Amino acid sequence: MKSIVVAEIPVIKGLNGCFSGIHNDVMLIAGGTNFPDKKLWEGGNKKWYNTIFALKKRNLELTYEWSANQTSQLPEPLANGASVSTKLGVLCIGGENGKVVVNTVFLMEWDKSVRQVCLKEMPFLPVPLCNLSACEINDVVYVVGGQTTIGGEATDYIFSLDLNADPRSQKWESLEGFPGQGRIQAVISGHKKGSCSYLYVMSGTYYNTMLCPSTKMLSDVYEYNITNSKWTQKQDIPNNDTPLISNGFIAAAPVLSIGKANILIFGGAGGENQPLAIRLELEHQIKEIKSGRAANQANVLEKIKTMEKECMSLLRETTFSRILWSYNSIEDSWTKLATLPKNPQIVTNALFWDNAIFIPGGEISPGVRTAGILKLSLNNIVLGKGFKI
Repeated sequence: MKSIVVAEIPVIKGLNGCFSGIHNDVMLIAGGTNFPDKKLWEGGNKKWYNTIFALKKRNLELTYEWSANQTSQLPEPLANGASVSTKLGVLCIGGENGKVVVNTVFLMEWDKSVRQVCLKEMPFLPVPLCNLSACEINDVVYVVGGQTTIGGEATDYIFSLDLNADPRSQKWESLEGFPGQGRIQAVISGHKKGSCSYLYVMSGTYYNTMLCPSTKMLSDVYEYNITNSKWTQKQDIPNNDTPLISNGFIAAAPVLSIGKANILIFGGAGGENQPLAIRLELEHQIKEIKSGRAANQANVLEKIKTMEKECMSLLRETTFSRILWSYNSIEDSWTKLATLPKNPQIVTNALFWDNAIFIPGGEISPGVRTAGILKLSLNNIVLGKGFKI
């Protein structure tokens, strides 16, 4: 596997939670957040963006450049929605602006004639959602999970939108009966096998502030037979060395369906350097101590201070999984294909463009973004039964 950073998003400190996709042979990137001044653990304030960038290929060259003509912007700063490349454009779904979660849906289209991004309103979601996931299967877009309020409980919503439907009656439809827990930042993908189409829902995080711990790392995998409306639980994600969980945790990973059976998962929020479960236990202990009668004694205050410093240290040192997985949906099997470059990106998309895979921006550790547009060439990697990419 070869990798190279072919461009940098022109925003200092980079971005994650962007809308991104390919339309008319141009990569479009919109919105996102970062911490432009201080770092997360230093009390930095998050900033939301409404900028839109267009990355195009230089003529007859294997290099890329940002369009200087593109000046369009989002109507408001927005991030942490979901986005899918479709035949109509890049469909941008939901998100939040730091104050409220939205249900807006729009297409980003690259107009070649004027070299500008055009925005087209699409049917709104039935409910506002952020930190949801989306994919497209046979011109139908599916969204899974998310939160209806900032910091709210993870939901189990699943909606679909048929891009071929008559625009006058086009609307999101609800899919009932999902057997798993609600989740945010699930890994979802799908494809057609024979006469049936399938949606896959993997991992993600269940979040509920009313519970202790408030966060649960999920390793489950579900297959939805779209043709027959049937859910089937599949093999759990294999262990990826995430501390204190027995299986694998790949939430927020970029994902790409390849061929008729393989789904590529690029890293994810787990891995050997993801001490989330340890941090959650420490935070629970701190909360218990603070609620006790001796909370104001000098020695107890010092203990709390030490534990809080340990939590921050764990946060600063967190990085994400570098495993490139292939899930074979026919065999229900997982294969480690390769090791991703240092500082793998999450909370972003994997995009197939120019006969390669691109991962634009994203988060490389909690609160730390990257501006890099990573290009991966996976020549001659075998995906079971001799299929190569």
